[in-house]
Amino acid sequence: MATQYKFWMILAALMSFLTVGSGIGLMMTSSFIIASAAIQTPIYQLQVAIVGVRFFGISRGVFRYLERYISHEVTFKLLAKFRVWFFKSLEVLIPSKKKDLTSGDLLSRSIEDIESLEHIFVRVISPPFVFVAVAILMFTLL
Repeated sequence: MATQYKFWMILAALMSFLTVGSGIGLMMTSSFIIASAAIQTPIYQLQVAIVGVRFFGISRGVFRYLERYISHEVTFKLLAKFRVWFFKSLEVLIPSKKKDLTSGDLLSRSIEDIESLEHIFVRVISPPFVFVAVAILMFTLL
C-alpha cells in the first residue's frame, strides 16, 4: 500500500532533514555574529554572517512548510487507501461475525481506530530517520 508513495515519503524526510540542517546553520551563524559582536568586530566583517542568518531563517521556514505539506499529503492518501481496504475486508465479515454490534457502533469504532493512525508518519516513522541522518552528518563534519 505504501510502496507507491515511497518517493514522497523519502522527499518528506529529506525536507525534514533540510529543516533541521537550516536550524543548525541558523544557530551557528547567529552565535558567530553574537561572539564577533562581543569583541566589537566591524560591521562590514559580519556581512556574510548576516546574510547567512537571513538565508537559514528563511530556508528553515520554507523547508518546514514543504515537509509538512508533503508528509500530510502522503499521510492523507495512505489513510484514504487504508480506509477503503479496511471497509472492503470488513464488509465480508459483518453479516456472520459481528451480530452483537450495530452498524453505527462498528463504524464509529473503526473510524476512531483509523484516525489514530493520522500522525504516524509525521511523528513516528520519519523522525528517527532524520535523527540518524543528522547525527551521521554532524559526526562526519566534526
